[in-house]
Amino acid sequence: MFLLDVRYPGLVYFPSAVVDDIELLVPMAGPADVKAESTRLPKEIEKRSKDLARVEGKFNNPKFVDKASSEVVAKEKDKLTDMRSTQERLQQQLVKISNL
Repeated sequence: MFLLDVRYPGLVYFPSAVVDDIELLVPMAGPADVKAESTRLPKEIEKRSKDLARVEGKFNNPKFVDKASSEVVAKEKDKLTDMRSTQERLQQQLVKISNL
């Protein structure tokens, strides 16, 4: 994961997005629209939860693990790890904005 740490004194929350293994923090001239972020984040979490459940379902299917090539299984495991990490970061963002 790439991390660029830039300090902005006085700002408590940046709107952000998670893309692959990169978390984008968007500095703004004014305060973030907390209400909009409080609405957007749960929708994003729900969407990604469904995607995560779909990939987890593959690993709960013995036929997938037995019949898929080792490359496909490894690729899906990597995808699952990335998806879980993204989900965790989105949850952290939601907690952070809920505490504002």
